[in-house]
This record gives sequence, C-alpha cells and structure tokens, in this order.
Amino acid sequence: MDYSILFNELNKFNNNQISYSELKSTTANYGIYQQRDGKFMIRIRITGGEISLTKLSAIYKISDKYRPDFIHLTSRQDFQLHGIDNKDIIPIINECTENEMPFRGGGGDTFRNIAVSYDSGLSEESVFNVLPFAKLLTKNMFEYDKAFDNLPRKLKIVISSNKKDNALAKIQDLGFIAKTKSGKQGFEVYGGGGMGNQSSEGVKLLDFIEDTNIYKCARAMTDLFYDHGDRSSRSKARIRFILKKLGSEKFKQLFLNYYNNINIEPENKLIEAGEIKLEDILPCNSEMLSDKLTDHETKLFCSWKQYAVKKTQFKDVSLVQLFIPYGNINLGDFQQLIQCINSAGIRFVRLSREETIYMPVHESKLEFVFKHLLKLGYTATSLKGQITTCVGTKTCPIGIINTHDFSDDIAKELDAYFEDKPNNKKDFLNNILEEIKISGCPNSCSNHLAFLIGFQGIRKKNIHKIPTDYCKIFLGGNTNSLGLPANDLLLESNNIGKYVTSIIKDYYIQKEKNKALNFRTFLSVLENVF
Repeated sequence: MDYSILFNELNKFNNNQISYSELKSTTANYGIYQQRDGKFMIRIRITGGEISLTKLSAIYKISDKYRPDFIHLTSRQDFQLHGIDNKDIIPIINECTENEMPFRGGGGDTFRNIAVSYDSGLSEESVFNVLPFAKLLTKNMFEYDKAFDNLPRKLKIVISSNKKDNALAKIQDLGFIAKTKSGKQGFEVYGGGGMGNQSSEGVKLLDFIEDTNIYKCARAMTDLFYDHGDRSSRSKARIRFILKKLGSEKFKQLFLNYYNNINIEPENKLIEAGEIKLEDILPCNSEMLSDKLTDHETKLFCSWKQYAVKKTQFKDVSLVQLFIPYGNINLGDFQQLIQCINSAGIRFVRLSREETIYMPVHESKLEFVFKHLLKLGYTATSLKGQITTCVGTKTCPIGIINTHDFSDDIAKELDAYFEDKPNNKKDFLNNILEEIKISGCPNSCSNHLAFLIGFQGIRKKNIHKIPTDYCKIFLGGNTNSLGLPANDLLLESNNIGKYVTSIIKDYYIQKEKNKALNFRTFLSVLENVF
C-alpha cells in the first residue's frame, strides 16, 4: 500500500512546515487524529474484529517499542493506540503494514472497517460464518479507489451472522444479515441507516442475495453515495439524508438501478472459505495447565461461568467474554493477556462492539484462563468501566462530556445494590449490561440509540448559570426502532447512577412477582415511551 503522500505530509508537520488543520485533511482518511493533549491517536483496522495471536503479539511489540498511553478497543472492532508522539507515526505505520495491518480507510470520508457479529461461526445462532465475506469484501473495496477518494462522508458496512442482528446491520449505510434460501447461503440487505445527526433506521433493499453478490451490493451503494451524496453540507452528507430526501421506495429503486447495472463476476472461493472447523479453534497447546484455584477463587469461578462463558456449536469449546474496563488496556496488562492466550493455546480472539474481547476456550483451560483474567481485572467483579461509552473528552477533541465520569457513577450505585444480590447481578450481566450505552456527543460512538437505555452528552448552563455536563435519556432502542427521548430530565454525572439503579431495582422487584418478565417489557410500561 502506497503511503507516500501521507508520509510526505507527516514529515512536513514534524518539521513545522504545516499546521495540524492542514495535516488532518490527509491523516483523517487513515484514522490518525490529534488528541486534545496534542499527542496522536492511531487506529488499526481489524476486519470484522477477528485478530490472530500472531497479530496481537505484533501490536504488543510495536506498542512496547513506541509506548502509547493506552490501547483502546473501539465500538467498531478496531484497535486504537492513544498518546503517540507525532514523530513515531511513520515507523508505527511501517511496522503495522509489515504485519498486514492496514490504515487506509481508518477514518475520514472513506469506506470504514466492516463490523461483524462477534460470535459469527461460533454460536449456535449463527446462520453461517460471515467473517470470510467481510475479509474478501474489504480486499475488493481496497482495490476500488472511489471508496476512498472524494466520498461525501464516511461509508459504514456491517454483516450480522444471525437474525438478532447483534452487529447492528439495519442501522448502517449498508448492512447484511445472513440467511439461507432454498439451501443457498446469502443475505438480507439493508441501507440508508445510521446514527449521529438525525439518526434513522435503514430500509430493506433486497430480501435475499446469494453470498457471492455481496461485493456487487457494496459497489452499488458506493456509486450511489458518490453520485448523490450532498457535498455542499457535511451535516447532511451521509447516505441516510439521501433516503430522507427521496423516501423509501425511490431510494430503494435508485439503489437497485445501480445494483442491476453492475456486472461483476462472483468470487466462488468465498463459499469454500465459509465455515470454521473444530481444528481451527481447538487449543494448539494440549498440555494440561495447572494453576489450581483456591476455595475463594473456585466460588468466583462458578459465578463467572454463568455470565462470562457462552456455549458454542463445538463440543467442549466455550466463548469467553473478557470485560475490559472502559475498553482500555495498558501495556503491562496487554503483555499478560497475550501470555495467557498463548499458554491456553488460543489461536484468535474477537473484538466486540461493546469494546470487550471474546475468545474461544477449550473447557479444560477455563480455570486457567479465569485465574489470569481475575488478576487482570477482566471478570466484571466490579461494574466500573463496564458500561459501554465513547472514549470521552479527556482524549477526544470533539467530545462534549467525559463519559467515564457518568459511567463510574452508574457503576458505583449498581455495585452497592448488587453486593448482596449475586443472582440479580448475574442476570444483569447476561441480559441488561449491554443495553446501557453512553455517547459523549451526538456522533453516537457508543451506538446508544440502538439500545434500551441510551445517554447522550450535552453541555448547558445549570440553574446557577454555570456551564455543566449533562446526559439526555433515550429509551427503547433496537435495530428496528431507535430509542426515543424519555423525558425532559437532564442527568449530571453525580445523579445518573441513582436514576439507572432506581430502574434496575424496580425491575427486579417486579421480576420477583413475575419470573417471565423481561427488561424491555418492563421498561416500556414504566416509561410508556415506546
């Protein structure tokens, strides 16, 4: 990949020949941004969120050499290195590229990283493994210059492996949901959705395409966006505004016109690459690991298994969730995590849209893995840092509020409530935690509008005329219908916890009376907003 133009601009910046505002027009398209503190953030594309042990180790070695402040897992399944000195950007790019980790399209007005269901091909709910399609689609789009040159704004694509749409395909510029028809594997296709300024759900464009036509869809949407996107106003330059202007039927017909006029030979090798085999995920290290648990650890282990360990379609293989506080990893913890993964014989991990990590683990290695995750603080013993947020104003130059302050208040109140209610906490971790999101501004980096309880940061003067950070409340979101404003209440960082905990308390009181009650039904009656 040719980085000559990027490197030329970076060298000018390093030699004080251009300002950051001049540099940004080039670096943004590679996911390289200056932070609020003047240091840089670098985003590494991880297609579909799956990364091998080899590449994880490469990221650690690069990080150990250039010493970022921390590594962040993003809600779009990327890695971000934060706190990078500007003079280290070029060597980092070179070393990542040598390890087949690209930067093109990491940000800016480009085709962005494809997000994929974290459990694709592993869970029993997966229709089929969609990751190979994301990888080949990325390869093909990298060869299509129009996807990177002069698009009106960013283009986001998602592929979900099941009808639950846990990757949020229905609210993207272009989304695919796996399905089968007449024995053939393929996708439902959605388009025109998105979150941010005037968020909206997408519309179904095609009920079924065979899997080999996925690139044809991506080309059609890229061309449609390139030709019809509004370049006169960045605030209205996303695909959803074309849908809003034309209406559902005309937008769908416009897309189909582009789709039907593209003549591309399908890549049949995708079908051969589709399914994961047991030998792909079984530990390559078969030695027994003896890291015996104490009696106290055994008690914690039994509890942890009920919320952090999920079944897969493979005998004796579980999918283990690592609860990474704030989605941030320091170098010491990163090194220990890689050592644990290597010792347990794990070949790859998956990054989720909740800024956590999932990894397939053989049943015989679960105790060993748990003991190491417990030491790292990745077992959700406390809820601090476990509510999905954007990175916040301490780093992000366009953020409005520091989302971590708000999530910490929620965690503090919930930790106190759950202290003597372990069964409720397990239920919360399994069914409710992922439904609470906080975004620091309307950009919706946490995808807060697609979940049951979403908060969006704003800043306004309080009753004493002092500028203050608040959160607005949105309730009832999912991929079919985005969350609606709950009421006019604005929450500060020191009272948001009481608000959330009061809802959770009421829910479990009602659940004692009605064991079949689910959180969505409870919330809809409680707030009567969706």
